[in-house]
Amino acid sequence: MTMTSMHRLIWLGLLLLPRLASSNGLVTDGSVGAAKTLTGDYVLIPQSLGTTTGRNLFHSFTDFSIKPGQIVEFTGSAALKKRYYSCHWLRTLDD
Repeated sequence: MTMTSMHRLIWLGLLLLPRLASSNGLVTDGSVGAAKTLTGDYVLIPQSLGTTTGRNLFHSFTDFSIKPGQIVEFTGSAALKKRYYSCHWLRTLDD
């Protein structure tokens, strides 16, 4: 490997490092509620960060990565029947 190739690899690694470091997190995308980055060991995601339609609550995220030991809790009205979230796909949290 030439010195130029090694320098390119080092620079590429340095450019990608912030992206890799920022991949862990909870970031709402703003499409169904406020755009917000949620941090901490215990994260509450309130109903107000989503959109309620009938008895269904929808959340949407650009990044939904839970760190080891981190607790994430969705909260909302007792009248809700289903909660949905999406992060490149749609899944129900409770049936």
